[in-house]
Amino acid sequence: EVENALDCSSIHVISLQLPLDTRITSVKTIADDGCTSRGDVQELKEARDNFMEAASNGLPVAYVEVAEDSSTHSLQVAIPPLGTSNVELVLEQLLKQRLDEVNFEIPLAPNEK
Repeated sequence: EVENALDCSSIHVISLQLPLDTRITSVKTIADDGCTSRGDVQELKEARDNFMEAASNGLPVAYVEVAEDSSTHSLQVAIPPLGTSNVELVLEQLLKQRLDEVNFEIPLAPNEK
């Protein structure tokens, strides 16, 4: 949940490090008025342009960009004036089984290995 106490739209950026073999399968933004938007995969320039246009119109919207290392993601959230938004990311991780064990990782802090 991200809150904006200003009388204008604001953009908040959060850096996330996801485990290896993990991908984001869906993004959903829910504003405090109940307005919900669901994300879709777009070309990078198109996605940035759509995000900036929605943000400049005061709409609650989220944008996720994958860094070059492919495990760090930049989550940008546009919050309407005096509003609150929740962003829901759904992840999918490919798990590998070896000798009846399934290993997985959950990073505890950004950029932690």
